[in-house]
Amino acid sequence: MNTKTKKLSTVSMVLCGMFAALVAIGAFIQIPVPYMDYFTLQFFFVLLAGLILGGNMQHLSGFGCSLLAYDLYPNQEVKKIAEYVPLETLLAESDVITLHTNATEENHHLLDAAAFAKMKPGVTIVNTARGKLIDSDALLAALESGQVGAAGLDVLENENGLYYYNRMGDVIPNPELAAFRAMPNVILTDHTAFYTYEDVKSMVRGVLESAAAFAEGSPTRHEVTNR
Repeated sequence: MNTKTKKLSTVSMVLCGMFAALVAIGAFIQIPVPYMDYFTLQFFFVLLAGLILGGNMQHLSGFGCSLLAYDLYPNQEVKKIAEYVPLETLLAESDVITLHTNATEENHHLLDAAAFAKMKPGVTIVNTARGKLIDSDALLAALESGQVGAAGLDVLENENGLYYYNRMGDVIPNPELAAFRAMPNVILTDHTAFYTYEDVKSMVRGVLESAAAFAEGSPTRHEVTNR
């Protein structure tokens, strides 16, 4: 059962807020990232089976930049706003790379040391999808070298047990978390991009409505089938 559709708009707004904050932080601490003049800014998207459509893409087009997209399943609505290009092209041409896909065995560490080496120096990385998409060690090395100029992370590799618990006073055995927190050009939030009253209400309602429909033998828009 898939109930993600309602929260995509909220997540995209968090993405926009993260990017705007990173621009402000970069200007304050004088990080030499290529998008500070707002001219050659482009975005890279790994889309979740075309679910990020219309309004969500519109949020990002408001920055006045070119929108590049990569998806295993291109969507006609997205084509009206963004240009689909091969993954290698995205890595080489994008100033900001943002991830929006579920985690699978095939895309584990989609962004690793080899991927970061193909990007523009000073690229910005934003991940509001799944932590396993990025090799944390490789990202830390890229941030330290300046290959990555800034990062906004709502999710983190090996985050299980870190978030949604009261860890005050605990020694947290996650050196990557400590390293990211120590960097002035990294924004780290605790997997809450979706966590608004409206979206949580929508997810709960969707589950209950779908369960009732399933019990009655009625179709539901949240049903996931293997076709």
